[in-house]
This record gives sequence, structure tokens and C-alpha cells, in this order.
Amino acid sequence: MAISFTAKVFSSLFPADMSILNYSICPITLVFACLVILDLLSCSGVNAASDQMHAASRTASEGKALLTWKASLDNYSQSKLSSWSSSANPCSAWDGVRCNKAGRVSVINITSSGIKGTLDHLNFSSLPHLTTIELSQNALYGTIPSNIGNVSRLTYLAFWSNQLSGAIPIEISQLTNLRFLYLSYNSFNGSIPTSIGNLTGLTMLNLGSNKLSGWIPEEIGKLKSLTKLSLANNKLTGPIPLSIGNLSGLTLLHLFQNYLSGPIPKVIGNLTKLNELSFFGNQLSGPIPEEIGELKSLTGLSLANNTLTGPIPLSIGNLSDLTLLYLYQNYLSGPIPEEIGKLKSLTKLTLANNTLTGRIPLSIGNLSDLSLLYLYQNYLSGPIPEEIGKLKSLTELSLGNNMLTGRIPLSIGNLSDLTLLYLYQNYLSGPIPEEIGKLKSLTKLTLANNTLRASPMGV
Repeated sequence: MAISFTAKVFSSLFPADMSILNYSICPITLVFACLVILDLLSCSGVNAASDQMHAASRTASEGKALLTWKASLDNYSQSKLSSWSSSANPCSAWDGVRCNKAGRVSVINITSSGIKGTLDHLNFSSLPHLTTIELSQNALYGTIPSNIGNVSRLTYLAFWSNQLSGAIPIEISQLTNLRFLYLSYNSFNGSIPTSIGNLTGLTMLNLGSNKLSGWIPEEIGKLKSLTKLSLANNKLTGPIPLSIGNLSGLTLLHLFQNYLSGPIPKVIGNLTKLNELSFFGNQLSGPIPEEIGELKSLTGLSLANNTLTGPIPLSIGNLSDLTLLYLYQNYLSGPIPEEIGKLKSLTKLTLANNTLTGRIPLSIGNLSDLSLLYLYQNYLSGPIPEEIGKLKSLTELSLGNNMLTGRIPLSIGNLSDLTLLYLYQNYLSGPIPEEIGKLKSLTKLTLANNTLRASPMGV
């Protein structure tokens, strides 16, 4: 009450002079405020200078880690990295090195430079701000150090086309920010770590052309952001995992040249965005699933060189964008479906080395863009259809080793770009048509093992 009363008294005693009182207080307050601001500015300047010193120190530490690695490389490699010098700023003067806004090394990009050596002396733990490591197409050998798992900001990791070996380190699965992982064309062995399923942000994964063995882990199905997956040209065994059906965003799936066995899973029909599907050169068995017809974005389909059985599914006709269809060297049976004539974008078709029967469908004449047609080594019968003469883009035609009968159609003379014509080992009869003389681009022709006769002059 005393304070309140005093304030009121003070107010009532000097009502007219309050403005003078306020005016007289203001400069004192302002001086005090200015002193505070100056102190803050002084502190800020000190802190900024301190931060800059720390940043420079950290960059120097990162530069030192890179120089240590450089010193471990052969003389040629060191000469290629001559800009890497302790007297120069890594952020502005070192080739293949970039820094972020804070002055920390964030990118190492040295490709196709013949860099030879190991990664043993590259201390990834000293480079915590790296987002990109691109060391492809060099001559690096040895293993990937386990401390790569400490570069937690990494989004892009590419070591493809080197001579790296050993197992893919399990620590790579700690790099949960990774979007791109390219380790192809090396000599990595062992199995694909199941922990790869932790890399749920991956959009591209290429482990092709290594020496990886074991099964494809089911955990691969956790990588639902993938658009491209290649595990081709390894030594992988076992079945194609059913979890592959979870990867609905895939546009490319390459599993070719492995030792995969079992059926092509029906869940393959879930991958409706696929442009390229290649399983050739495995030990896959059972039928081609009807669900393959769901893949309406496919441009390339290769299931060749397996042990697939049963008919070519009629749903194959749904793949209207297909330019390449390779089903050769299997045990496919039954007729070539008329639906094959719906694939008007096809440029290459090979169904050779199967046990197909029946006639060559007349619809084959619809494939006007076809440059290669291989139907050899089957049990096809009946005549070669006149419609074959509509395929004016053909450069290679092989119908050998079947049970074809009748005459060689005169329309064969329309195929002016043909370089290869194999009709050997059939039951073709009648005269060899003069029209074959129009095929002026031919370099290979065999009509052997038929019952053909020479055409009389003028006939």
C-alpha cells in the first residue's frame, strides 16, 4: 500500500512535470541500451570470429583426412590429385571436392581418373558432412571400410567399375539417408546383407556384375521407394522372393545371369510401372504367368535361357509398347499365339530353341518395325506365310530347323534390308524363287536340308 500510495502522491504532486521527468530519464535509458547493444555486438563479433575459426579448423581437419588418403595412393593417382594441397583451401581449390555453406566437405567426385589404391586410409569418420561419394570407374581395390557407416548424411554412394572385393559391409545399412547405391562391376562376394532393408529411402540399387551369392533377401521388399534394381550377373541362388511384388514403383528389374530357380512369381504383375524386365540366364521353371500381361509399360522383356514350360500366355498381347521380346532357349510349348501380332512396336522377337508347334501366325505380318525374327529350332509346321514379306524392316530372319512345308514365298523378295536368311532343315519344296536375287544386302544365306530345286530361268 505504501508503494501504491507514494506513486499516487508523486503523480498528484507533479502532474504537469511528468513529461519533463520522462524526457530526463530517456537519455539515461538510451545510454544503457546502447552499452548493452555494443556489448552484444562485441560478443557477436567474437562468436562469429570464433565460429569461423572453428569452421576453418574443422575444414582443415577434413582436408588432412583427404591428404592422408591421397598419400596412400600410387604416384600417378597423387599426380592426378595435385590440386589437393595443404596450402590450398579444399572448398575452393581442390579438384573433385565441394563444400556446403558451412564450409564442410560435402562432395567427393572423382570419376574415370585412374585412381589406384585402397580405401583403407580414407577415414570416413572424419568426413561427417559428406552427402555424395562418387569414385566410379577407377582402379580402387581392397574392401570398403566399416567406418563408412559413420557418414550418416550420405545420399549418393557410387563405387561402380573398380576392383573392390570382400563382403558388402553391413554398416552400409546405417546410411538411412541413402537414395542412390551403385556398387556394380566389382568383385564383391558373400551374401546381400538382410539389413539392406533398412535403406528405405533408396531409389536406385545396383549390385550387378559382382560375385555375390546366396538368396535374394526377402527384406529387399522393404525398399518401396526403388525405381531401379539390378542384381544381375552374380551367383545368386534360390527363388525370386515374393516380397519383390511390394516394389510397385520399379521401372527396371534386372536379375539376369544368376542361378535363380523356382517359378516366376505371380506377384510380378504388381510391378505395373516396369519398362525393363530381364530374368534371362537363370534356372527358372514353370509357366510364364498370365500376370505378365499386366506390365503394360514394358518395352523390354527377356526370360530367355531358363527352363520355363507351358504355352506363351495370350496376355502377352497386352504389352503394346514392347520393342524387345526374348523367350528363346526354354521348353515353351504350344502354338505361337495370334496375339503376338498386337505387339506393333516390336523390333526384336526371338522364340528360338523351344518346343513350339503349329503354324507361324499370319498376324506376324503386323510387326512392321521388326528387324530381327528368330523362330529356329522348334516344331513349327505349315507354310511360311506370304505375310512375312510385309516385314520390310527385317535384317535377320531365321526359321531353320523346324517342320515347315510348301514353297518359299515370293514376297521374300520385299525384304530388301535382309542380311541373314536361314531356312535350313525344314521340308520346304519347289523352286528357289528368283526374288531371292533382290536381297542385295544378304551376307548369310542357307537353304540346306530341304527339298528345294533350282528355279528355271525366266520362271
